[in-house]
Amino acid sequence: MVAEQKSPLLCLSRQELIILQCMTAGMATNMTAALRFISPTTVRNHVQNILRKLGVHSRMEAVALAQGHHFSVPLPIPLLKSSKIP
Repeated sequence: MVAEQKSPLLCLSRQELIILQCMTAGMATNMTAALRFISPTTVRNHVQNILRKLGVHSRMEAVALAQGHHFSVPLPIPLLKSSKIP
């Protein structure tokens, strides 16, 4: 009998999953902070928690692991009033 493996993503909080979505979308810390209305320091804290919980050492490894588990939820990105479209 093959043991069913649970996704390591199940251990992440809702907020951490949102931050991971931003990471998989290639967003920088400051952009993620602006979109989530939190400080860049808070984003970095969430990233560190994500890395620890997933047992990886970098954002790239976390994104690769997420993609390997088919974590590709579309991220709705509202335009900020201060952003300009060329």
